[in-house]
Amino acid sequence: MSSSFSDLGVPARLVTRLAKQGIANPFPIQTATIPDALAGRDVCGRAPTGSGKTIAFGIAVVGAATGSLPRRPRALVLVPTRELASQVQGEIALLAEHRDRIIAVYGGTAYGATRRALEHGVDIVVACPGRLEDLLKQGALKLNDVKTVVLDEADRMADMGFLPAVRRILDQTSPQRQVLLFSATIGREVEAIIDRYQRDPVRHDVSADESSVGEVAHLFWRAERSERVRLTARLVSQHGRAVIFCRTKRGADRSPGSSARQASPPWPSTATAPSPSASGPLRPSPTDAPMPWWPPTWPPAASTSRTCPASCISTLRRMRPTTSTVLGAQVEPASPARSCRW
Repeated sequence: MSSSFSDLGVPARLVTRLAKQGIANPFPIQTATIPDALAGRDVCGRAPTGSGKTIAFGIAVVGAATGSLPRRPRALVLVPTRELASQVQGEIALLAEHRDRIIAVYGGTAYGATRRALEHGVDIVVACPGRLEDLLKQGALKLNDVKTVVLDEADRMADMGFLPAVRRILDQTSPQRQVLLFSATIGREVEAIIDRYQRDPVRHDVSADESSVGEVAHLFWRAERSERVRLTARLVSQHGRAVIFCRTKRGADRSPGSSARQASPPWPSTATAPSPSASGPLRPSPTDAPMPWWPPTWPPAASTSRTCPASCISTLRRMRPTTSTVLGAQVEPASPARSCRW
């Protein structure tokens, strides 16, 4: 039986803000977790990336985090990457009454601006563990008043070695905190966090619906090293906006933007890139539209063409708009499922 956000107990003001964003019906992970989160229970939600977890915990966080004192936020959301921090901040801000009281803290951002925001007073901090620990050591904020903690994509934080920092951070929050943990997988390390920091958590497992995620078509071209940049540049020039995956930072810096003659220059996004360079390619454009498939005249021949479920490449499942092209990989959720041999 379908339900609405009002049926789940979401306050009317938040239902109205969701409706303004065109969000009327909750996704399965939201239906499962929102009532328990609003009731103050600790929640452990297992769901894949792109399933709607941010709104699920965002509703609980926005409803509880108000009236913070300077340098003493009321809610904390820990995420593994700065790209996710920026995304989560933006989505929660759409629900909040005072959007300036939500900040994202991650490597590459200016310390001065973050300190000024904290001194003014923020209700919700969305942070990567490393930069947050730096600010804690500098005395820029205290976590004693944090009553709601969210661990988003806990399995990725475990893979990236952040869990020791996560434990140190959680130890500084209020003993009466509510902990909401979301993860695509629950491994041994994540289970240890659950056992130590959650009290009788309500567990919800929302598996991915493989039939709804569509498929990815992969096309491969055999090319000599000296020809790869030229080939990539021509592809990018024909498709406009694209994501180019490179093996090294040096390779990313050599991204073929100038030869592609794009309307905007390329933005290398690497681990050591400053904040504008890292977040630039993630900002949506008002002219974003589904990318076209290849013109039949280019490239003249492909070495290999295969199709597989989009779950094979989790990155593509998270991309918008509905149809996207990534150098020959196109996601089309409406396409019928076909078999693959990967």
